[in-house]
Amino acid sequence: MTSGSGYLDSKAELTALLEQWEKDHGSGQDMVPILTRMSELIEKETEEYRKGDPDPFDDRHPGRADPDCMLGHLLRILFKNDDFMNALVNSYVMTSREPLLNTAACRLLLDIMPGLETAVVFQEKEGIVENLFKWAREADQPLRTYATGLLGGAMENQDIAANYRDENSQLVAFVLRRSRELQVSEMNTKQDNKRLSPRKVPSDPLLPLDEEAVDMDYGEMAVDGEQEEVTGDMEISFNLDSSHKTSSRVNSATKRSGKQQRENFRKAKQKLGFSSEPEKMFVELSNSSWSEMSPWVVGTNYNLHPLTPAIEQRLILQYLTPLGEYQELLPIFMQLGSRELMMFYIDLKRTNDVLLTFESLKHLASLLLHNKFATEFVAHGGVQKLLEIPRPSMAATGVSMCLYYLSYNQDAMERVCMHPHNVLSDVVNYTLWLMECSHASGCCHATMFFSICFSFRAVLELFDRHDGLRRLVNLISTLEILNLEDQGALLSDDEIFASRQTGKHTCMAMRRYFEAHLAIKVEQVKQSLQRTEGGILVHPQPPYKACSYTHEQIVEMMEFLIEYGPAQLYWEPAEIFLKLSCVQLMLQLISIACDWKTYYARNDTVRYALDVLAILTVVPKIQLQLAEPVDVLDEAGSTVSTVGISIILGVAEGEFFIHDAEIQKSALQIIINCVCGPDNRISSIGKFISGTPRRKLPQAPRSSEHTLAKMWNVVQSNNGIKVLLSLLSVKMPITDADQIRAFACKALVGLSRSSTVRQIISKLPLFSSCQIQQLMKEPVLQDKRSEHVKFCQKHASLRLIELPASGKKKTLLDRNGSPHFGLDFAEKQDAVAQLQAIFP
Repeated sequence: MTSGSGYLDSKAELTALLEQWEKDHGSGQDMVPILTRMSELIEKETEEYRKGDPDPFDDRHPGRADPDCMLGHLLRILFKNDDFMNALVNSYVMTSREPLLNTAACRLLLDIMPGLETAVVFQEKEGIVENLFKWAREADQPLRTYATGLLGGAMENQDIAANYRDENSQLVAFVLRRSRELQVSEMNTKQDNKRLSPRKVPSDPLLPLDEEAVDMDYGEMAVDGEQEEVTGDMEISFNLDSSHKTSSRVNSATKRSGKQQRENFRKAKQKLGFSSEPEKMFVELSNSSWSEMSPWVVGTNYNLHPLTPAIEQRLILQYLTPLGEYQELLPIFMQLGSRELMMFYIDLKRTNDVLLTFESLKHLASLLLHNKFATEFVAHGGVQKLLEIPRPSMAATGVSMCLYYLSYNQDAMERVCMHPHNVLSDVVNYTLWLMECSHASGCCHATMFFSICFSFRAVLELFDRHDGLRRLVNLISTLEILNLEDQGALLSDDEIFASRQTGKHTCMAMRRYFEAHLAIKVEQVKQSLQRTEGGILVHPQPPYKACSYTHEQIVEMMEFLIEYGPAQLYWEPAEIFLKLSCVQLMLQLISIACDWKTYYARNDTVRYALDVLAILTVVPKIQLQLAEPVDVLDEAGSTVSTVGISIILGVAEGEFFIHDAEIQKSALQIIINCVCGPDNRISSIGKFISGTPRRKLPQAPRSSEHTLAKMWNVVQSNNGIKVLLSLLSVKMPITDADQIRAFACKALVGLSRSSTVRQIISKLPLFSSCQIQQLMKEPVLQDKRSEHVKFCQKHASLRLIELPASGKKKTLLDRNGSPHFGLDFAEKQDAVAQLQAIFP
């Protein structure tokens, strides 16, 4: 925001211009000076607004992102004047045939796009898109380029893009050729300057288009020929938001002043290492003033007139970006050398224009959605080019999107992981910097990059080497909304939303992180057992290959570690998590997130956090943390202390999330892990390697038995029996009721190995009056009969625990709830008969 008289002058001048417009209420060239001066005011305040270093992917109205900014005030003044806005679109763009007026109107429309509801303009105003296409092909400059930039806003709407597929295929080819002409011309100019000046300027020309590198078979396709219809198959969803259009634009909760940015410079202590230009473009960050560095951090020259080659190329890229993801246009991009163009544009040493480089990075990200383009980009050194982009800068935030989109392409990421070790290490380090120090969108893109890439062991190992888990946890631990004292009471609604988004994305990343480490730990334990038993070693997947697992496989791995892992299981990631007090942090997040009733991803956030705890409860130390008190908020908003397991039981019961089966199952999995562990670690096992019986290694039972007994007790004393019994008769949601019943019954079987619990259960009407037999007759949903079988099998085990309570011979159960071989023949026959009666 400008200060003093500047603030009043801009606002007053725009108001005066509108008054003059209303007075003249004319059309034609009389309006050109008014529109031109309005554009100059908006462009000046846009540059002032950008000096505050706002998130470049924040697509909110500037007045909402920063209520104090002058740009926001000016846009509101314009948008409130319906007569002027209607005249601007209807008369000056759609109806008028005066080029000067069309040019001035299009320039102003481009300037106010950040606050404009583009759907209203481009969908409801019939004929405007046709006009823009005509001007983009035929008009003189600068109208031709202004129209091209405005089409970029129109094409963000997928319906519009689909309706104009033929026009787009022709215009894409046209502007790509124009971009190459501009690039060649600019390089020639720089070469001439180099010969005239003794100063060295980086001026390597763009490599000529390598036709052989484009090995796609395009057949008889003409660049301006018929194209297939745009379909829904082209829509990409990235789990950041409701659609891919909004996924790359995360609302920023961070406002950095120049002073704060300079502090980041001093912390960064990095060198740009670019050649020097007369304007002192690139200097060492740690010794730079904000005035020197701001052009290369937030950009400069937001004026659209006079039209320079750099501005023309920026507006062309704004048009190409929303079209880059469409499969039917990919052949055109490949044939006309988009990869070579982007490799040039993302090189700040060549462009010396951070705004141009940023726009190119946005377009590059859209192209990286395609496997063909992404693999060629990686193969030709594209990743190394991305890593050369200086940080902090607007362009660095653009890199975050490229890395994020690249991570979705498994083939391309395998190639990245096969790069020399120092390159991959730089990728991880750069992304970690983005996660910690970038704008909110950069942090989000970086976090999502790791969420996907933890499946590559090469990335996972480097992440750990760079202390990644601590840095990931910091994203949550520093959130004001988790402060029990005020829960971020001073934050705006947008800031609260952004903080919740951070919590969700971070929990999802942590879940993927621990899933990847769980697989590694299981592999280590299996190899240890195989070496002991003389089995054949299984070689792990190469570190550059992605390893992904289904939820069922994750559950199997958890069960394996609980059953066969050492009694004193040491797991480095769990130890770090413990030292950082993250178990309490996750429990507090779950408790607080239960009240985020207006947040669309509340359930996802809680489920991710529960899944993290479920994986970690394979470690007895982590289980014991759930028996410790945790500070949470009660209904009145006061801080109270509760036992961690009570939070899990409350979620499992469905108290906070009505009929959300996934959350209930995740919570039940934690309880199962805590109460169903082996109570005797010196025993024979009948299943392990290739079905061959193997003897379990002798291990000290004391610690594990102590942990198990404590968890039995803490679950019982926090109404665990009541919660689990209530879930035995759950009927909703109908598609998951049978599985929830099976989970609850499994937890009860494990819990019932406690003599105290057995005595309590055996006296309950549900068992003593045979009420539960009614539940065993039929599944809730016939399609889920397999889950109903599991429920009945567990129930048969529960029937056996009644024997000690009635004074009969003590019955032993194995971990899975099946009768132990210590039962006499009659008791075993009885257990089998119960199952056969239900499933003949």
